[in-house]
Amino acid sequence: MADVYVLADLERGRPTDLTFELLTAGRALASDLHVPLKAVLLTNEAGLIAPSLGFADGVVAMSHSSLEHRNLEAWSRALLKILDEKPPKVLLIGISNGLLGLPSLVAGARGLPLISLCRSVTAHGEEIVGDPVLFGGKIEAEVHAKGGPVVVAVRPGSYSAEPARVQRTVPVENVEPPEALETRRVHFKRYADLEQTDVDITHCDVLISIGRGIQSQENIRIAEELSGLFRNAAVSSSRPLVDQGWLPRTRQVGRSGMTVKPRLYLALGISGAPEHIEGMKSSETIVAVNTDPKAPVFEYAHYGVVADILTFMPRLAEQLRKRKPVVA
Repeated sequence: MADVYVLADLERGRPTDLTFELLTAGRALASDLHVPLKAVLLTNEAGLIAPSLGFADGVVAMSHSSLEHRNLEAWSRALLKILDEKPPKVLLIGISNGLLGLPSLVAGARGLPLISLCRSVTAHGEEIVGDPVLFGGKIEAEVHAKGGPVVVAVRPGSYSAEPARVQRTVPVENVEPPEALETRRVHFKRYADLEQTDVDITHCDVLISIGRGIQSQENIRIAEELSGLFRNAAVSSSRPLVDQGWLPRTRQVGRSGMTVKPRLYLALGISGAPEHIEGMKSSETIVAVNTDPKAPVFEYAHYGVVADILTFMPRLAEQLRKRKPVVA
């Protein structure tokens, strides 16, 4: 049976966290299918990058100057050449900003089955099964695909990246680039770096996430004081607070914001709209606090408290101050 391929998502020539998330997913899938797991590298520096992908059993690489900077026009042609010469059973592609349209380009060009927007992918016999989340989390589907190769587009944050961070030497198979790889319509110009003025909530161990229950912008300081009692913690929020300008867009959790997976997620005064749940439901531990005992967020929480967050937060802070040091 053919292999499981994971396309390495590269940013400035280095694998992103999403690459390792997909390697974790690919390893489980390859084990179910009893086949090898291989990473696909589209870069001129495959020899340098391959050891960082040691969680895979091997690397399939293609080198060409047009493959730098995640150019979708060039990457789709390169992938099609690899699929034609070394067809896998499954090709996993992460839905990053740089690769968003790539799965449909590849699948459409060869008429391949495509399962998109997946949170997980498994094998049931010879079938590949994905669970797309559609329409902002309002519909959760289960899609079965037969044949192959099957292209599966996986959402960021669906798997843990840490198990796949293995450094070791792996065999590299080189595939010659197609003749018509130079791009005509899309050309890389430059990176436009945004000024980093805020915390990256996707790398926090603890998130104190607030919603409408905070009532006023002035009350955000209570959540910030609570956040300061944890290590590697930050205040995040649901979309309404960002829309009102109370917090920057970088603090928003949800489908139109950030997907997060902290060790502890405190959902304070958040009702639990599908748009928000989609961005935090994979958190290790979710504690929800809301005055409404029927709030949808309680369906996803590991622990629930029916209370006013403006009363709950100071009392929790008081208890935490009695514990030294506070361990997240």
